[in-house]
Amino acid sequence: MKWFAALALIVMAGCGGYDVLPDGGVVFHDASTTVKDAGPAAADASVATSDAGDLTAFDAGPPVVIDAGLFDAGTFDAGTFDAGTFDAGTSPVCGRCTSGYTGLSNAGTVQSTALTEASGLAASHAHPGVLYSHNDSGGDPIIYVLSTSGADLGQLVLTGASNADWEDISMGPCPTGTCIYIGEIGDNNKVNPGPYAVYRVAEPAMISATVPVGSLEVAYEKFMLRYPNDEKHNAETLMVHPFTGDVYVVSKEQQFVAKSVAYKATAPLSTSTVNNLVKIATMKVPDKLDLEIVAGDIDACGTTMLLRSYSAMYQFVLTPGAAFDTIFTSGFSRVTSPILRVEEDQGEAVAWAVGGGYYTVSEGSKPMLHFVGCK
Repeated sequence: MKWFAALALIVMAGCGGYDVLPDGGVVFHDASTTVKDAGPAAADASVATSDAGDLTAFDAGPPVVIDAGLFDAGTFDAGTFDAGTFDAGTSPVCGRCTSGYTGLSNAGTVQSTALTEASGLAASHAHPGVLYSHNDSGGDPIIYVLSTSGADLGQLVLTGASNADWEDISMGPCPTGTCIYIGEIGDNNKVNPGPYAVYRVAEPAMISATVPVGSLEVAYEKFMLRYPNDEKHNAETLMVHPFTGDVYVVSKEQQFVAKSVAYKATAPLSTSTVNNLVKIATMKVPDKLDLEIVAGDIDACGTTMLLRSYSAMYQFVLTPGAAFDTIFTSGFSRVTSPILRVEEDQGEAVAWAVGGGYYTVSEGSKPMLHFVGCK
């Protein structure tokens, strides 16, 4: 569990300055609050909170207590953070823009001639300015690396893996730090003999936003997934919680007939046995006459979720203090979405930007990469 605590420190450090104390504690700084954590005997300059319970979500806006919960069982407590550090207003770190979103802008043309059916998109947590994508069903088992302006930065090749129907990609934690998760979860006609699968690849250290890596063969893990009662479902949305590593799959249901259903495989996942997906909730989307859900992403702070349909973009915000799974039954707001057949012919991808806002892209040859920023 030490790597979870390290990850927590990295996240906190990224949100403001910090000093390491002689006793091993850490003082974090933001413009309005100084929080001191002295390790096992936590001393917080504002609110001393120590709990071994579930992770309590934090959110921009009113002061919210962040509890280390599962990661340190009470030995690490970040005290109370205010909106000064985690507020997604003008300089967000969590993705969500509390000040509202801009319209769609062109970030650049995707230059890779091999990425013709971009069915997923994820923003690197280890390498600023880097995105990952992949082709839809029947493509090679390759993760395409591109810059946030669309430049071709190379390929990560999963030799021996299959791409029966890769549908989405997500960033998430893993023992080595941050990993790329790819969902082989598509099943248009519900004839996949199963089990469905998720591949996990550690982010290579040599990747950068300016120097292409060429074609790089990478090691991977394969996690097999099974729905309750061995049910068959078509899904195009894979998301990974940024702290727990829990894997979420959202089904793609028949247009105008049914709502999407959220399923969860609890971390740590096994490579030797099939991992059971548990039904979390029947959701409220697609809404009204909107088309099917085809992509999604959880922000780096684990407080906000985007779900994309062909015709709409939905934002879900976790209620402060609530368990994360409740986000799937919470209310939603509509945010900026590419216009179907006009701005994106067949958009099936969305990814939170590390600095705030989000990226989208469509299938097709050399599609336009789009960006929605904060107002």
